[in-house]
Amino acid sequence: MPDGIGERTTTIGAEIGRARPRGEARRAVRGEGGYVDDHGLPRMLHSVFVRSPHAHARIERIETTAARAMPGVRAVLTGADLRDEIAPIDFSTDIVGHRVPRFPALAEERVRFDGDPVVVVLAESRAQAADAAARVDVRYAALPCVLGVEDASDPSSPVLHAELGGNVVYDDPHDEHVYGDVDGGFRRADRIVRATVRSQRHGGVPLEGRGGLASFDRGTGELRYRVTAQSAHSVRHQLARHLGLDHQAVHVVIGDVGGAFGSKWSISREDIVVCAAARHCGRPVRWTEDRAEALRSAGSAREDLVRMEAAVTAEGDLLAVRAHVVMNQGAYPTAAPMPAIADLVRTTLPAALRLPAFAFRATVVASNKSPYFTYRGPGAVETLARERLLDAIAHELDLDPVALRLRTTITAAEQPTSMATGATLDRVTVRETLDRAIERIDLPAFRAQQRDGWSRGEYRGVGIVTSLQPNPAFADWWQSWGSMQEPEPVRLAVGPDGRVTVLISQAPSGQGHETTMAQICADELSVPFDAVRVVTGDSDRGAFFFFGTSGSGNAPMTAGAISVAARRLREQLEQAAAAVYGVASEGVRLRDGRFVLPDGTAVPLRELAEQVHLRPDRSPVSLFDLEVAHSFRRGPGGWWCATAACWADVDVELGVVRLERFLIVHDCGTMINPAVVRGQLQGGVAQGIGGALYEEHAYAADGRMVATDLHDYLLPRATEVPPIEVVHLDAASPVDLDFRGVGEGGAVIASAAVVQAVEDALRPFGARFDRLPLRPERVRAAIAARGTVEGQTGDEGA
Repeated sequence: MPDGIGERTTTIGAEIGRARPRGEARRAVRGEGGYVDDHGLPRMLHSVFVRSPHAHARIERIETTAARAMPGVRAVLTGADLRDEIAPIDFSTDIVGHRVPRFPALAEERVRFDGDPVVVVLAESRAQAADAAARVDVRYAALPCVLGVEDASDPSSPVLHAELGGNVVYDDPHDEHVYGDVDGGFRRADRIVRATVRSQRHGGVPLEGRGGLASFDRGTGELRYRVTAQSAHSVRHQLARHLGLDHQAVHVVIGDVGGAFGSKWSISREDIVVCAAARHCGRPVRWTEDRAEALRSAGSAREDLVRMEAAVTAEGDLLAVRAHVVMNQGAYPTAAPMPAIADLVRTTLPAALRLPAFAFRATVVASNKSPYFTYRGPGAVETLARERLLDAIAHELDLDPVALRLRTTITAAEQPTSMATGATLDRVTVRETLDRAIERIDLPAFRAQQRDGWSRGEYRGVGIVTSLQPNPAFADWWQSWGSMQEPEPVRLAVGPDGRVTVLISQAPSGQGHETTMAQICADELSVPFDAVRVVTGDSDRGAFFFFGTSGSGNAPMTAGAISVAARRLREQLEQAAAAVYGVASEGVRLRDGRFVLPDGTAVPLRELAEQVHLRPDRSPVSLFDLEVAHSFRRGPGGWWCATAACWADVDVELGVVRLERFLIVHDCGTMINPAVVRGQLQGGVAQGIGGALYEEHAYAADGRMVATDLHDYLLPRATEVPPIEVVHLDAASPVDLDFRGVGEGGAVIASAAVVQAVEDALRPFGARFDRLPLRPERVRAAIAARGTVEGQTGDEGA
């Protein structure tokens, strides 16, 4: 295999597998982090955006005279003022059938969502800019708005972008994605089971909102932008493209990022405007988004409608499944194309099921809502949809949901095999995680307690669901998705002090890259952990990598790249030491930062590095022997596999759900840092709980967002998140570099487990849910609409 990947040779030394505390977390909790708002420049201006209060309206007039006269104001810029400086925003793709509009960075003739940026005000202080923004007078003529996917799919609805001719911006032909004999499966079925799932629009809500600090040197024509983002090279590329700058004249730096969860992967229109304003004014410009702006304008995700039907036997075997997902793009596209997100759903929805036939269709619509972004686990609705379909089948056939999953999940003995969509399934341990979870639950004892509780009017339930995520999967999965993923570059270099610098093109936002990647390098190179420094988020230092930090790619991609590069560097260093000290190269070994020579002498790496750097005329080797650049595509494959179990207690009078316990049994291959793995899974579960029970970007009928602060936009607090137990399934792997991503898994799997637990608690009522979040009024309505409990109606029982 390429890159020396074959049988397991990963160095499991002092660092890989060690739960080392994250150094970057230490500086954050001490208040020593370097976030955008911690940085300033001389003569810096502050920017505030004037945003539309309408979801859809014509702009009839913009009056800025009063604002320009306010104290401290240096510029008030409209779209017309910047028309010659910013090219129309263009996120077009080569995806067949995907229709993408071009639109201005600042709205000019029309606004298309509540929060659409219209004017930017630049002043000596943020307070002065905010005061002046309040004096900008924009006259609007309100237009009918389009909000839901059904309205947007209706040809008679108002059209957002006239050049597109309608609001359906992508409709994937059904016959392009049919796998196996779907029609035959439905003809042979004993039962056809249908299910609909609606996930609501909500977002990442990072602690640090969007923001950036731009400076432009008119003498050299160079733009420098410090930004909170997930990919320095993506931001650099889009800035150069839309501002008409040479690519090498743009320098993007990403320091500490206070959370992102996908919301900072695509460049924002505001980023482009801030950089254009710095060039326009000849002074540095900083933008810091506040919480209300973030909720209204930073984007949202997960508003998906999935309609499914399954052909099944009377025993619960799956014969075929049809699925149609409709995704609400919002008012504008982003750099992450929605059809690609829909394809994530298509390529993973069958997961580890015994499913011989599958048909999938995707539709993407535009609406008068903030743009859709790639929230943590962007294709997460596949797990929610699949698990809800299995629950519907169990309900329809009067089967235990856990027994159905045991019956329909492939086992180790059946592998290697293929998913319905053709992707290779090998070393998949979904069934093993399910078995381990069942062992820890003691389901028979819980069922006995549950029935006893029902007799006393106490309603507790457990939800048990599974998931399989492509982190990194196999080459044929990437082919089925329509991408082979760009190779990830790294560079390792030894400085004159013997310390190792690792340059990566990632831009972490709390995942622990600086610690975990240093652990990989330290073990593979055999140097002390403290001798390794990881540098991230600098477009001038890391090689071009557009993908950035996303898709749980750090473990399978960056760790693999560093492992291979460190092995090569270690070999080079040992050969260099042999040349410098005049011994045979086979007898030199680098161990714990020292070269052990054939006679047993130990020479510090620092000594060799100092000679090569500072006395090159006396050295038989050069600086090129002290560094390695490597580009890595992926490891030999593997899937993140998991089972989640959630325990819920439902107050049927109030409709309030209280979660008592959460268990996640997972397999992510070799754990680099168990503490980071545990934290990533627990954080993801908390977000999944928020999506199931609390979070929603709610809109009024006129398209105005009504949840613009954290009083109205509900997040789960520590009191709402139960203890989360994480169990790692340490499955033996025959392959090298068996690192798999975990960052998205908890968020992807948790919502389905919560919903199933609530339905399980309310089985005596027959309550069913097809819409999230499970707010108290929805829980009460589901109870009232179904069945009886021991002779009482649902209302009386409540």
